[in-house]
Amino acid sequence: MIKLIIPRRIKNKTYDKDFAYILWEKLGVTGNMQIIPHENTIEIWLDAEQNLTPSMVKRKLPPLLAETSTIEETN
Repeated sequence: MIKLIIPRRIKNKTYDKDFAYILWEKLGVTGNMQIIPHENTIEIWLDAEQNLTPSMVKRKLPPLLAETSTIEETN
């Protein structure tokens, strides 16, 4: 399972739960996703049926978002 914490806003770009669905589609995996919105961040839990690594998720993020996000592998 991957825990992804992204900022809601970077420069002039705002990220919301729709971004999480777009990311899930880009990853091309099946499984479950949980989105937990916070005031300044969005926490996204990705529980894929396939092997999913933090580096795979990072590669699918826009460069600035990849730099400012927290991506962790959890049990």
